[in-house]
Amino acid sequence: MYSSIPNRQGRNVLSIIVSIFLLLAGGSILMFVACGGEETIADVTVYEAQIKPLNENVTGYQPRGSARLEILGDSLTIIVNVSNLPPGMMHLQHYHGFVDGSEAGCPTMKQDANQDSIIDLIETQTVAGITLVPFHHDPLSLEIAAEIYPSADSLGYLSYQATISMDSLENRMAGKYGITPLVFENRVVFMHGVDSATALPETVQSLEGVPAHLTLPIACGKFELRVFDEDVASEGIYQ
Repeated sequence: MYSSIPNRQGRNVLSIIVSIFLLLAGGSILMFVACGGEETIADVTVYEAQIKPLNENVTGYQPRGSARLEILGDSLTIIVNVSNLPPGMMHLQHYHGFVDGSEAGCPTMKQDANQDSIIDLIETQTVAGITLVPFHHDPLSLEIAAEIYPSADSLGYLSYQATISMDSLENRMAGKYGITPLVFENRVVFMHGVDSATALPETVQSLEGVPAHLTLPIACGKFELRVFDEDVASEGIYQ
């Protein structure tokens, strides 16, 4: 009769080998997943603008918040969160810039050319360029005059989010303005609009046919590339 001891020893050795193999394989899988996660981080590009008040001497409000452009593959997600806006009304919001791609910035009182103590939309153009992309129900339309912009709630808080195709935006911008590439870091975002009861002097300029109280800039922020280390939020959106 054969002894059972060698067989047991053989089975024990085999079990140890299998365990080591599984441990190594598991480590490889974890390393693969981790590398995959790092690739996801690298694939997301985020531009963020810190929104600060304009014309608060007239509006009586000091809007604060942020606007973000999050790019993942062909998807561009636009996120705007602002508080302390004139409440209960629609606010035009857009990103502005120069057609030649040069750097835009938020205006100061130096841009008050007519010295009426108000920076109107037309006066912003020397430093901020023109209105390029609307942040409303259909950004790809590039239609600025629309009746469906987001509204601030009764407390003056506004939240907006939309996801569009980067390829489509590039094609629309190239077709309408000849802009390519998009150079988000050279763009600014504006929030517009005060209550129609707000007293504005006749010197405040606006777009033709559009009341000045709708286009009055009340907040601005410059987009900057945001660099991340390891802080990744859920669902692919950075916080």
